[in-house]
Amino acid sequence: MTIERRIIADREQWLAWRREDVTASAIGALFGVHPYLTKMRLYAEKRGVEFGAGEDNKLMRRGRWLEPAVGAAVSELHPEWRIVPAGVYLRDPELRLGATPDFFIYEDPRGLGVLQAKTASPSAFKRDWAEGAEVPIWIMLQLSVEMMLADAAFGAVAVLLVDAYGMDCKIIEFPRDDAN
Repeated sequence: MTIERRIIADREQWLAWRREDVTASAIGALFGVHPYLTKMRLYAEKRGVEFGAGEDNKLMRRGRWLEPAVGAAVSELHPEWRIVPAGVYLRDPELRLGATPDFFIYEDPRGLGVLQAKTASPSAFKRDWAEGAEVPIWIMLQLSVEMMLADAAFGAVAVLLVDAYGMDCKIIEFPRDDAN
């Protein structure tokens, strides 16, 4: 498999690249496990139907605004890791599969790691993540695609828990499993 690595310099260009592929963030829709995207909507989008280009909401903004904070939290909790914003769109042109990892993890004995940054309220973390005992399947699929396209040895999901009185960060690590 030949993977293209496109440096992200412009948001509009990056969004155009994503329209060509099924992306890691949407892969859960193919399996009917994505909470915000259906198979039909994904199909329609890939056929060119626009549902409000650039649509945004409070949760998306929270994630975007706090993504650097997730990286900072992970750096503090894992000082042995060097956390670097990925800034790259990875793409398998044959499969038309793409991914935009949030961060790369360097200086780990296992090799390159991929870090997926998420934010959640404590109540959503308790409900949807079983307080860290589980990772929602759509996020696991997203991380798996990112690890595969980045040829990463492992991946981690970091969830910044946000409430009015404080923040906490939970990190859940996964080895790469090429068999699944």
